[in-house]
Amino acid sequence: MDFKKYFIIIVILILVYYLINIPKVALKSDLIINYPNDLEEVSGVINVNGKSNPNYKEIYYRIDLSEWELANGVSKWNFDLDTTKLSKGLHVIYVKAEDKVKAVRIKVV
Repeated sequence: MDFKKYFIIIVILILVYYLINIPKVALKSDLIINYPNDLEEVSGVINVNGKSNPNYKEIYYRIDLSEWELANGVSKWNFDLDTTKLSKGLHVIYVKAEDKVKAVRIKVV
């Protein structure tokens, strides 16, 4: 197999692992990523954005397994992503919302 096939298999395995291990309450649809769509090809600097329940305290994001960073806004959140700083290929965007008691909801694209 070539590198692309290994990479795709690894990404699928990581996604399956996280979907199995995320508590069911974390899969609620009150945390939405509007852009980019699943498997959408993007380039340059893009504005990743979405919406969430306005009762959340903070929205965080990370790309692949990087550190969590604070997004701008809550009910309508966003952050800029410079794709030129990423390697070519598939990447995973994680977004999580924390409420006042630190309960977490996670959305993956």
